[in-house]
Amino acid sequence: MSKQKGSVVVIILSLIIVASVAVLGGAMFINYRASQKTADVAIGEPVDSIDNTQTLSQDETQNIPADNPGESLSSDVAKETLSVAPKSVDSSVPTDEQLWAVFDNLVEVAKSGDIAKYVDLTNDRSVLSWEESQFKEYITWFYEENKDFVKSDFDIRWKDNKQAIFSTGPVKDLITDPNGDQYVERQIIFAKIDSSWEFLGSSYDSFGFSPSVSLSAQEKQKEVQDRFLDSDKDGVRDQEEVCGGSLQYKSSCVKTDPTKRDTDGDGWWDGVDKTISRFLSP
Repeated sequence: MSKQKGSVVVIILSLIIVASVAVLGGAMFINYRASQKTADVAIGEPVDSIDNTQTLSQDETQNIPADNPGESLSSDVAKETLSVAPKSVDSSVPTDEQLWAVFDNLVEVAKSGDIAKYVDLTNDRSVLSWEESQFKEYITWFYEENKDFVKSDFDIRWKDNKQAIFSTGPVKDLITDPNGDQYVERQIIFAKIDSSWEFLGSSYDSFGFSPSVSLSAQEKQKEVQDRFLDSDKDGVRDQEEVCGGSLQYKSSCVKTDPTKRDTDGDGWWDGVDKTISRFLSP
């Protein structure tokens, strides 16, 4: 009888131990799943409660291979990529080639002596009131004066979206004076009139030293620079803008500001203003 009681006690204790183990195992399993769910959130879609950003130092960024898909470019590669980005170009400003094409076309028209084509290309209606012989004399002079222009000599070029000036700057006129004491400067002026680019005119200005003038080479160079100086790049030399030199005796000389490209603020450079009025006349 006592043996039976002992067996029952052992069985009961065994059941208690099994139940305890089961409860403990279940709790551990629940904790394990809870940790897995937390991990699932951490590697899944970002949520507000999780900081999904990471800032790399410059050194760390440079160490990331640039040729691996999905990885950041190194700072050096990024800089190189930015440096070759296309630059915006103002298409309203004509190219040198476009302006030279206008000039070349006009020289060909001058060679033919066709007054109608000349007016069409230049919009210069003033010649319509001339005698035929007067126009022929002018157009012949124009052709002879401009046919041999060497475009590369015009290495000073100023332009915007409505006007352009090409200039040679002062150069020695070795043809007229082999000794090199004569200087010349040529200019060509273009303007955009009624949506098309027109040739406004060309100029030829010379300056030289008399053989009797005793100046050093440096003094002569300084004199030439002062004579042809155009500080504001408007196509009018400083001396002319202030009515200096021999111009002081001309009552028709109108002063402009040698420090302002557009003295009167009408949008036209001072050098263009001097010739454009005849193109805008009815």
